[in-house]
Amino acid sequence: MRRTIIAILLVSAGVLIAKGADRYVSLKGTNNFANQFTDWAGAATQIQWAVNFAQAGETVWVSNGTYYLTNQITITNGINLKSFSGNRADTIINGNHPGVTNRCMTMNHAALVVEGFTITNGYAPTNNQSGGGVYITAGTLRNCLVTGNHVTNTGVGGGIYAIGINSMITNCDIIGNVMFRGGAAGAYLYTHAQLGNCRIMYNWTSNTNLSGGAGYGGGLSVYYSTNTVICNSLIISNRLGGRNNPEYGGGVYMYQGGTLRNCLVMGNFSWLGGGVCAHSGSPAIYNNIENCTIVSNYATSSCGGIGSPYAGGNTNRAVQVNNTICYSNRNEVGWAYLGNAVFSNSLVPYTGTLPGGNNLTNKNPLFVDFKGGDFRLTKESPCINVGFAQSWMSSGSVDLDGFSRIDRFANQVDLGCYEHHPNGLMFKMR
Repeated sequence: MRRTIIAILLVSAGVLIAKGADRYVSLKGTNNFANQFTDWAGAATQIQWAVNFAQAGETVWVSNGTYYLTNQITITNGINLKSFSGNRADTIINGNHPGVTNRCMTMNHAALVVEGFTITNGYAPTNNQSGGGVYITAGTLRNCLVTGNHVTNTGVGGGIYAIGINSMITNCDIIGNVMFRGGAAGAYLYTHAQLGNCRIMYNWTSNTNLSGGAGYGGGLSVYYSTNTVICNSLIISNRLGGRNNPEYGGGVYMYQGGTLRNCLVMGNFSWLGGGVCAHSGSPAIYNNIENCTIVSNYATSSCGGIGSPYAGGNTNRAVQVNNTICYSNRNEVGWAYLGNAVFSNSLVPYTGTLPGGNNLTNKNPLFVDFKGGDFRLTKESPCINVGFAQSWMSSGSVDLDGFSRIDRFANQVDLGCYEHHPNGLMFKMR
């Protein structure tokens, strides 16, 4: 009763109680600043204007069209920025290079969600400026296409730079981004940033004669990230450097922690570690590769599949490889698979002396269609039910196809990123 009386008094006194409102952006809007863009008729024509008015928990809806930037979009509040159609092809954020030189977006709030956009043509031109498309210190980037962005000089992360445990990239395509030199043409993950259910493809370095330092990670780089899990993603046809440059990790470069899990790493190119390159420093913090399929990668120096040339004084392990298929990767001096790596329950193309580890095989994995790019397992595959269950599989984890990671009948797990389903489907029991 008392609360009702107080509410009546506030209204009768002309005091308005604030209520969250959505904001709207449209190329056909009339820029009604007085109404703070709370309807389509008065929508903002620039995304930044609506973002500036939005309060925590509100949504900024962006209508179809291409939004050419004159400066980066900066978001520091816990809002939702979403394309109205939900189709990222309909709503494009264009960095407007070469007309201007700036990245497309900076995200910095743990509750922030950016969803449903194509983010393209961003350009970070100065030394140490990273993230040509998006720079994330906190927030979630979801269902976006990040393509055609650049970093130059000593910047890293041509498409995306993400730092910190509150930075998440999910269900995104990171395709065709470029770096001049440094780390990660696609995405650079630093100190525990997360990435899952993404496609990282056709990212590359633009300079084939780098000077002043090596390059790390054509598709992805992961640094100082013991809590980072790159999971359920396709990492395909990324290219790092020229034929004779000190370039490490055509698909993925990992340093001091991080886990690559349930991923297909295929057709990537580098000087060393065509698929994946993993280092550990001193003291050594190991990297992990779990249930991945690493195939048809190429290195011009050595280690076409998995390379680990430095282990921080620990010559036995810079990377632990479990339940993984490493097959048909090659380089100019033969077929290679490791440096300072330890394998368990994996398929590796060794000849003669076994690499470090146990329960290894070098048999043909018998993919469904190797030449056609279908790396699921046939029923005759030696990779079926020979893996070992790990703790992360007990919580309903799924393979790259979204099926249960553990065969509930055999209580076993297959090697590689795909579980074999003898009847075409595996149901998860509750």
